[in-house]
Amino acid sequence: LDFSGIRRLSYTLAFLSGDTASMHRYVDLTLSARDATAYGWQAHATAFAGGIQGAHRTFRQGIEMALQGDFREVAAQMGVEDAEAHATTGQCETARREVEEALASSRDNFTLERGGRALAFCGAASEALPLLRELERRFPEATLTQRVTVPLTQAALAVHQGESAHALELLEAVRPYDHTQKAELWPPYLRGL
Repeated sequence: LDFSGIRRLSYTLAFLSGDTASMHRYVDLTLSARDATAYGWQAHATAFAGGIQGAHRTFRQGIEMALQGDFREVAAQMGVEDAEAHATTGQCETARREVEEALASSRDNFTLERGGRALAFCGAASEALPLLRELERRFPEATLTQRVTVPLTQAALAVHQGESAHALELLEAVRPYDHTQKAELWPPYLRGL
């Protein structure tokens, strides 16, 4: 089997085992197929190692490649992932610009979700809450959006506002979904904060 999802999973397994040669191989295979998402994989690995600026450059390469192929949604999604990395490291002005730029390209549910979360990490309630309302209005039947993303973003805002008890209460509703791909590692991260 050789398609992007398998290569992404293989990249992740190589990352977890510290196999950088395999990581490079899966990125090269994916990029040779003109699939810009591989830049996102690399950027996340770089950010994990503390290289936020290097991750930013890699995300930007992916965004540029996606836009060249007219994949605006992919470009927007990488843009909000970049914003999220900046937001979690306190670089909120950069995060805000990146969210705004991404939303100008696409207002798909992924971009709205991550954009709202990035803004919430920055305490930008006046910007994050309209994105949550848009998600609730446009995707009322999207179970994971409604039961995971919305409460996670609300919890991030509560943490930023110093309302820890309220944040923990919001996160209780997310607990059944803690180990889903949609939740990623945000519930334990927010509980830790």
